[in-house]
Amino acid sequence: MVRVSPPLIVSTATAIYALGTALLALRPSTGLVRSAEYALAGLQIAAAVLFLSIAIPEVRAGVVPPIGPMVILAIPIFLLMGDVHFHFKTKQRQQLRVRRHLSRMIWTFIVAIRAPIVELNGTLQIPVPIILFVPLILTPLIIWVVLRRYPITELEP
Repeated sequence: MVRVSPPLIVSTATAIYALGTALLALRPSTGLVRSAEYALAGLQIAAAVLFLSIAIPEVRAGVVPPIGPMVILAIPIFLLMGDVHFHFKTKQRQQLRVRRHLSRMIWTFIVAIRAPIVELNGTLQIPVPIILFVPLILTPLIIWVVLRRYPITELEP
């Protein structure tokens, strides 16, 4: 059976977005790199808007609890906020790029692992709150540990 799963659309776009921006973080800031970053952000925003256009009627009908869409969009929103922060720190961009790369790769891994687990939940019998919320708690913790282990002075020449 083939069906479109709105949460998987968001997860796929988020994985592409996080991986793409992680790889671009290692490149010198050129017009082409910035254009690619904006295109990836546009892809993520488009996926979120598509998801919301499907999710909002489901929430209004009482089929989906309101917390569901918020949890699914938490990672993309967090990554987009990180982009805003990164782009406004133009003088520190060179120093932040490796840290950005590491954190984006960790988010990519978490999104890539969580998406199929959510879809296979009926088989795995893992409670949905654990699948949805644990990554939102563990990922920032993992990133904090990694970034403390590799401070800017060790990462940058």
